[in-house]
Amino acid sequence: MTTPRSDTRIESRLETRQLSAPSPALGEAIKYLIYRPPVVNDAARFPVVYLMHGRGGSMADVEPALVDIDRCIRGRELPPFLVVAPDAPWSSRASWYVDSRFSGSPPGRPVETALIRDLIDHIDASHPTIADRSGRIAAGVSMGGAGALRFALAQPDRFAAAICLSPAVYDPLPPGDSTIRVSVAFGRDQVPFDPTRYEALSYKRLLGSFGQQWPVRLWIGVSDHEARPSDPVEAGRSLDQEAAALFQAARAVPGVDASFLVSHGGHDWTTWSAMLQTALGDVLGQGARHGVET
Repeated sequence: MTTPRSDTRIESRLETRQLSAPSPALGEAIKYLIYRPPVVNDAARFPVVYLMHGRGGSMADVEPALVDIDRCIRGRELPPFLVVAPDAPWSSRASWYVDSRFSGSPPGRPVETALIRDLIDHIDASHPTIADRSGRIAAGVSMGGAGALRFALAQPDRFAAAICLSPAVYDPLPPGDSTIRVSVAFGRDQVPFDPTRYEALSYKRLLGSFGQQWPVRLWIGVSDHEARPSDPVEAGRSLDQEAAALFQAARAVPGVDASFLVSHGGHDWTTWSAMLQTALGDVLGQGARHGVET
């Protein structure tokens, strides 16, 4: 892992800002929180970690993790990079970061298109980024972990890696009590949840058609105390077991370099922040360009 150049000066405070990006796809602005590393170098350009919150959450959820990231960068445990945490209020904060085809009230929104196209283009135009796939990592927790997985597998020309923490993904379909089924993210027309739409957007479908032109580094982490479905028949559908199945499917695909970690803890940011630091140290050293580009 490379470290900042010896002539690079380190600032002494955490720097985050709440900004917005125009989105033609949505017809409204995308709010986001951005963290800039404590490096004073006007010519420097940095990798970007797009860190997505979970269902019902907001961009503010990531702030404790940013404190830990900042500490690691200052201690040179991690190389400098930007973090962009988009706020995702659409579909009652349960968009699953996909383009919904639900046309009921309120209708689903093209969230995937908005973030991958509009947000990334804005970030590259407005901030000191390494503006190609080698400088982008998709990351997220729970619903955001599912989004990060989809972004990297569906758009490997845009992302070199994905960090998926407690990813809310199920194969072939979510359990009966899953909140995915009451979200309209995977809806079609007037139907809030369409199984065929869910399968069409599934990681199995993406892995089945994955090419080797754009290799992807995939880092999957879960806790050992993930919640289990309430139906005893579906007790084996907890997120740790689903994540293990994801890992086994991904590691068999040429062009996907997958890692899997089970960590002690719960479905919460205390556990995710610790795993995120480990994942970033791994991924920034292998799956994406890192350090300061001048």
